[in-house]
Amino acid sequence: MTPPGGYSVQVAALRRVASNTEGVGLPAAAGTLRTASESMRDLYVQPAGAFGADGSGIDLGQKRNRLIAAIISGGLAITESIEQTAERLDVIADAYERIERQVTGEK
Repeated sequence: MTPPGGYSVQVAALRRVASNTEGVGLPAAAGTLRTASESMRDLYVQPAGAFGADGSGIDLGQKRNRLIAAIISGGLAITESIEQTAERLDVIADAYERIERQVTGEK
């Protein structure tokens, strides 16, 4: 049974998720996560700039940085996974388009 709007609608939706960089696709999510992770990395590398140069500020910064380091690692790993998923969705969308063209006889 053909879905409402045909298979092309579903393929187009897959492609949007795989390629949209304007806030609704995986590349946009990866970009947002990468930016956040890089900001946290900068904070981790230069805690005195964020927390102050006095002893208590540096101590607080070092304690927070232990947690931040774990979050950064996870965030960057997720970013790479999202980017790979987007690439794979694009490949799947291409394959679905080819299948639909073959089935419908379109070129």
